[in-house]
This record gives sequence, C-alpha cells and structure tokens, in this order.
Amino acid sequence: MPADGTSRIVGLFFHPPMAVARLGSSGTPLEAFEWHTARGAHSQNQTLLRPAISFEVLPDSSIRPYLPGEVRFKDDDGAIRPVAPFFELWAEVQSSVDGKCHEEPLTPALLRKYGLSVDHLWFRVTAANRKAQRRTGSAACACIARVEARGSDYQRKALLGTSPHTQGQQPLVMPDNPIPLGWFQLIRPIEHEADVEGQKVDCGVIRLRITPGKGNSYGPPTATTAPASPLQPGQALPAACEDGRIHEIVPPENRILSADTPWSKFVMMKGHYLDTLPYDSYEGANVGENISWAVLDDACDGLIEATLASGFERLRATARFFSGPPAFAPDHRPFYSVADDLADREEAPPVVDHSTYDAVKKEIVDLFRRAFDVASMLNLDAARSRAIEENAMWLALAGDASQKVTGANALWLAVSGGPPLPESELSPKLDKESLTAKDKPYVDKTPPLLPGQEISTFSRTAAYDPLPYTKVVPFVHSQFLEEPILLDFLREHAAHVRKLMRPPFASWSELPERAPTVTSPHRRDPRVFRDKLHDMRMPPYMRDSNFYPLSITRRQYLTLMAFLDYLEQHPKTPQTEAAS
Repeated sequence: MPADGTSRIVGLFFHPPMAVARLGSSGTPLEAFEWHTARGAHSQNQTLLRPAISFEVLPDSSIRPYLPGEVRFKDDDGAIRPVAPFFELWAEVQSSVDGKCHEEPLTPALLRKYGLSVDHLWFRVTAANRKAQRRTGSAACACIARVEARGSDYQRKALLGTSPHTQGQQPLVMPDNPIPLGWFQLIRPIEHEADVEGQKVDCGVIRLRITPGKGNSYGPPTATTAPASPLQPGQALPAACEDGRIHEIVPPENRILSADTPWSKFVMMKGHYLDTLPYDSYEGANVGENISWAVLDDACDGLIEATLASGFERLRATARFFSGPPAFAPDHRPFYSVADDLADREEAPPVVDHSTYDAVKKEIVDLFRRAFDVASMLNLDAARSRAIEENAMWLALAGDASQKVTGANALWLAVSGGPPLPESELSPKLDKESLTAKDKPYVDKTPPLLPGQEISTFSRTAAYDPLPYTKVVPFVHSQFLEEPILLDFLREHAAHVRKLMRPPFASWSELPERAPTVTSPHRRDPRVFRDKLHDMRMPPYMRDSNFYPLSITRRQYLTLMAFLDYLEQHPKTPQTEAAS
C-alpha cells in the first residue's frame, strides 16, 4: 500500500482467524463470557462463568461496548440465544526506516494515513453445508450461500443457501426456496475509545459479525412423521414396525427441498454408497430399508475474505467460522478443544525440567479439571454398553469367514484386517467384563464402589441406581480437582496412570512401513485392528470423529508422560512439596 514516507501497509489479517458460532432461534445474541476456576472453600476448584466485555450492535450499525451484569443463554420464552462472533481486521505495517513490521488494528484513521478509505475494502462471505454432498458425492446436494459487500455497506445481509446447478441433476435446494444459513454484517467504525470498567475499547476498529442460523431442519415434502427409532445408526427396524414415539421430522413450512435427488435415495450401511464417518450426523430413517429422509439443517462452515485495493496492489485476509449446536453445558470445559487440536499440530510437547515444571504442572492440573467437567456430563453406562456392542459386532464380522460382509462393513474390515485376537490383546477387556472386577489390572476403584454390579453388557444393580457407572464417575474424578491430591496421585501411581491413558494414534512419520501385528502400549496404529476397539482406558468409551476410541491429543499425552517421568525422578521432599 502507499507509504506515508516512514511506513507502509504490507499485510492484512483477521483477529481471530477462526471462530465458532452456535445456532439459536432468539433474536438476541449471547453475551460474552470467560471461564474461570472457583477458589472458594466449598467450590472444589470447579469451572464457573464470568461475564466479559460484550458488544451491542446499535441501529446505525455501530457498537456499544459494555460489561453485562449476567449472562443469559435463553430468552424468557425458552428461545436459545445464538453465539454470533465478531472478527476484527488488522494490518501489518512495515517501517521504511529499518524494515521492521508491527501489527495494529485497521481503522479509518489508519487508512486515511495512506490516502485510503473504507471504500477501498471489499468483503466476501461464503457459507456452505456440504453434509449431503459428502455422503452422496453429488455437488447438486450442497447448500451454498455467498454475499459480498463494500467496506462502507453496513446493512445486515442474509446468507441464503442454494444448491449449485449441475447438468442432469436436480438441485437439492432450489433458488426460490433457499435455506437461511445466517447473517453477515459489517460494523460501522466510530472513532471513539470507550472505557468499560477501566478497560479501553476502540470502537473505530473495522469489524464484522457472523450470526448463525436458528437451528432449523429442512426436508422434502415426504419428510413428515416417523418413529424415533431406538437403534444405532446403520440399524433399521422392520418396515411394519413403529417402535418408538412418532414425531414430526420437519415442520410443514420447511418441507422445501427437492424430493428427486441422490440424498433422497441415500441408504445407510447397504453398500449403495460409501458411508462416511461419523455416522452420528446422518439425518436418516432407521425404519424399513433405512432410506434417508433427505433432511438438511442450517449448520454450516464459512470463509470470510477481505481485500484492500489501491491502484494495482491487492492485500487479502481470510478467516473461517463454523456454526453448530448450542453448548448445553457451557460451564463444562472440553478436555480436547479446537485450541488443543491446533497446538497438537503446531507445538512440540514441552521438555519437563526444573525451569518448566510450574508451567507444565499448570497445564496438567488444568487438563484433569477439564476431564472432570466432561466426565460429570457423560452417561458412562450408555457409552459403555454401546462400545461393548460395537466391539462384539466388529469381532463377529472379523472372525466369521463364512459371513457375507458388504458395503461399509467390508471396507472397514478390508483396511483393518480383523483377525481373531490373541489372548495378549484382550486386555483391557472388550466385552461385558469391561470396567468390572474382571478387568484387571486396569480397574481398581469401580468394584469396591459398585459391589453389587454384575458382569454384563448393560448395567445391573439396585433398582434405585439405574446408572451405577455414571454415579461413580464424579466421585472418582472430583478428588483430582485439588492440586496437591492430584500431584500425590500422579507421583505415587505413575505406572498405573500410564496404563490407564489410551495412547493417541501415531503421527504419520512414526508409522512403520508395514502394519504391526500387535498393538503398542505407547501409540496406536490405524492399521491395527485392536487399536480401533473400545475399552475402559481414559477417556473411556468415547468416540473421535472417525468413530474410533477417543484419546487426548498426542501433545497432551506426551506432555503427561513426560510429567510423570519428572515426578518419578523427583520424589516428594520438603522442597518439591513447597514447589507444588
């Protein structure tokens, strides 16, 4: 960009570069909040929410920064408030004197400094729901919205998704009946610095807001009513059976999709299509032939682009957003977040020594507290039963050579091998003995806490304890909220903790050229059959995005293992106790 004699704009970027929007039918977006740890005598270091500086978009499209007195997730009528993230546009400015660069928010004042204005900016937002396209392989089953705006256009714009026209194929979403995927709005910059509880907020930064859809579902005219089947995805009730509560699939006003598309003919687990993972996002009908109801929701992924043009120069910035379901337990933090996934790709595990001990300890303590947040929400009885049944299915398919296996089952077994497992591979237990007294040496706390629990696929206990495993989980995990107790446990039971943690899948560079014949205790290989079966190792019976047993990230796992090594090498002394 043109220089003012001492500097020039050499780059643009969005802050943040990525954000998650959450669906909600309320017209009032959710206010901002932060997680923090309660420190009260009786709070047990649990996660609490604290209001953070929020923006109200005024009628003239400018913002009013304020600190809310409370955070409300629903309106009085029960409508869920959507999470509608803001994105700021920043500039990278290079000095003409020494060539060094610094970053600062892009404002009208900064643009004027270089002879530019907001009219030199151009924005484009593309949002798409490609769930049906991904399953059918048909581009005509995608739902895509695209909106453009000049930098001085502050009108709120709807992201109306339709299907692209492909010769010889019927579009799933017609142009005259688009699916609303949300809204995009540029915020009017006002050259004013607001003071909010002692914090300065520059209202002149160039910002935009993405508001997601309302959380509605859409379908063809045939998506009327059906029973809510109790079966797992991929399993179907007989056509004459209506086992389950009859419910409305799609409201009449949303039955706007085309009925004659590949999505209307999609069949789960029948070999007609390559069934993509995870199955849980499949909008189908577990009845009869298991033909899809051709339902599509208004969740989407999106790309934001900004271009600053001056003469023949163009600077470009991009950001991404993802819209999905509301967080129904917002005061419970995930132990495996998007941030953890990015750190796993970009950061090496820290070396644990005297200089890094405090920082690593803080990370490990936080990991166990987040594990408690997740564990306290998990229906462990249901997850355990489902995992045991899935294990039984895959073991039966792999071990019965006379059984004819087709479709996704055949594909799964072809890439996983699936030979009968040797005795050494049957621990931890894979069947109804999992997480019982028989599951030694992995299980130690559950048997004495559930003395009446029989060995079974489904929980069997007293009539007043329908979820015995679920009831035990908070009791076991809550003690680790206290840092001294956690550190003592890790130091005294390091070997047991190593055994309890399910290792992550190895990175590509760690995989041997030929698939191992047995599983490794320190890493998993996606080509090894046993490494894709569920057991009680932590996190127990949970699934990742590929339907395989979930683990913590590779970086989290290696950090925890290195921390355990350090604790073993430094027995508890008055000095280490004081450091803790």
